[in-house]
Amino acid sequence: MTKYTLKSSLAAGNTRQVIESLLPHTQGDRDLHAEAVALSARYQHYLREKNGGRAEPVWLDTELNKINAAALGLIDRSPEGAVVVKKMNWEKVALLWLGIFVAIAGITGYTLRDYFKKPEPIPIVQPQVESPAQNRAELPKSQPSTTQPAAKNQTNIHMKDKSKVGIINTGDSAVFKDIKQDF
Repeated sequence: MTKYTLKSSLAAGNTRQVIESLLPHTQGDRDLHAEAVALSARYQHYLREKNGGRAEPVWLDTELNKINAAALGLIDRSPEGAVVVKKMNWEKVALLWLGIFVAIAGITGYTLRDYFKKPEPIPIVQPQVESPAQNRAELPKSQPSTTQPAAKNQTNIHMKDKSKVGIINTGDSAVFKDIKQDF
């Protein structure tokens, strides 16, 4: 839109349309665009207050007049003609990301081959199952106990491993008879 059509729309009471047109129209200049965004936010606040019924009608009229005056000033300062929008340079963005990935790969030691490498299949080893008759023949025979059999109310516990060697003989629960542990 040209400046004339923007001013005509504003005079007709189309503040929302003018602000929506100013946002893309001012993208070429950062300061003007920041003012247009702030003006849009101010207008949205005005609408919330108006629709919520929380503000006095006098304040609403004054606020709308201030917004319209700020929009007129923004229209006068905005450039005439086509909207100049800076396009994104995708080549630079792609090179930036590639540089980031290369830096991460250099730091961690991984390469793209590591990420896209097909995993080698894990070999499946099947256990060999022997018949139960063969298993019984290979089991060692138990040796007869060399210790004395426990008395009627006595329990013998023999524990031997790498860290502890001990013999615990207990009888009646109220009396501990022979407790021996070697470390």
